[in-house]
Amino acid sequence: MRTMIGVLKEELLRLKEAEQSYLREIRKLPRGSLHVKKIKKIAYLYLVSSKYSKISYRYVGGVSENESKKLKDEIALRKKYQQLLKEVRSNIKRITKIVYGKRRTV
Repeated sequence: MRTMIGVLKEELLRLKEAEQSYLREIRKLPRGSLHVKKIKKIAYLYLVSSKYSKISYRYVGGVSENESKKLKDEIALRKKYQQLLKEVRSNIKRITKIVYGKRRTV
């Protein structure tokens, strides 16, 4: 039984390191989504995000196709990291309950 607890504690440490790694990567990437506004038949690209229930539009500017694709990829990567972070936090919670019981919190 002790070996199993030891393995779970190691897994808990690994998950906490993964959590910190995902948080660092998420901070580097842009938040929000891309939105195209057409004004007088001209398309303008905006990055839309919300903070404290306020929506903000940031003009991305005259970006090329490659730059807009890169921005879309970064936003998709951020969403992927957020999903992985959610799973890691769920696993941390579950393993903490197994190792330390219901009373201990992380």
